Amino acid sequence: MMWEIFKNIDGFISYSYQHWTDAITLGYLIYFSDESIVRRDTINCDILFKKTDINVRNAYYYINEENIYFKDKNELSIFEINSKSLIRICRTEEENISLLNNYLCMGRTISRQPKINRSELLILPTCEVFYRWDEGSHPVYCFRNEFLLLENPIKSILYAVNLDKKNKIWELPLLGFSVPRFYKNISNEIFLVMQSFSTEHPTDKRYELWGINKYSGEVIYKTDVAHFDRFTYCPDSKRLYGLNGQMYLSIDPFSGAILSKKQVELGEIYQRQWISLGNQSITGNEIFFTLSGKPIVGRFNIANEKIDEYIEINVDANKVDMRQPLNMPYYYKGKLYVRDNSGIMHILERKDYPANS
Repeated sequence: MMWEIFKNIDGFISYSYQHWTDAITLGYLIYFSDESIVRRDTINCDILFKKTDINVRNAYYYINEENIYFKDKNELSIFEINSKSLIRICRTEEENISLLNNYLCMGRTISRQPKINRSELLILPTCEVFYRWDEGSHPVYCFRNEFLLLENPIKSILYAVNLDKKNKIWELPLLGFSVPRFYKNISNEIFLVMQSFSTEHPTDKRYELWGINKYSGEVIYKTDVAHFDRFTYCPDSKRLYGLNGQMYLSIDPFSGAILSKKQVELGEIYQRQWISLGNQSITGNEIFFTLSGKPIVGRFNIANEKIDEYIEINVDANKVDMRQPLNMPYYYKGKLYVRDNSGIMHILERKDYPANS
């Protein structure tokens, strides 16, 4: 039995769905469309909530520990499911607000004329200003209201701040130019940082994965990861995986050991295509990925390290930029979700395929 179209939904603008996979695991499909917030049920895609008359270009939503948050410029609201209403929980005096976790949010103002680069942390739900800084650093990881990792791209450093004592406890140089840089927290102690080298390095020695102790800044290991500038982390297997070009790599992130490195056979039809490293997700024992230049989703089996199938997505070639037509695919409980770059979310299902969640 082939994959069948369950539903196609228009209106997924590019800046409106960064947390959409987290929302799906809660049973919702959330997005901004036509000056409105829309929340659908993932089982039948019925509209559960729609709020109109908002400026979606200033809006954003977050999913954190099963809570749904919305931001509009410098105001943060939480979605109350029972009453189907947005309740404002914080407002900053800075121009913009963003959520870090269920305990902290960040206010920020950036301006060239006059030159301003100002940030502050606010405690939820009191909105008390907890910590301020006046340079271009931005948070990359925050543990409650105790510990903060920040990247300063101007000084090319990663540094840690103890929020209780309000002091910097270590800093680490950042190598090369890698934006956005790959960071990943994987345990109570180990934090991953991707370091990059100049183009003078051979292509297969361009990036290095560093495991660091996030409380001391000590570098635990350095692993040569060839031309991979990021990975997808699977919490079930506690491994890093990636498909880049036609190369597959899996890594133990706790030791830095490379577990598998091999060439992937794409088949004669797709042998000249490129697997996009950023457009892939892991469900169970499989990586779902896209191909550059083709409206195709592939399914890679981690167990046998082979591509099991290709799924063709029916896109409108008159509206879709075919250089990179599809964004990241995501499979959850019997349905495959993938958005094309015209803003349509394609939802497919295959009843004979096991619904790993």
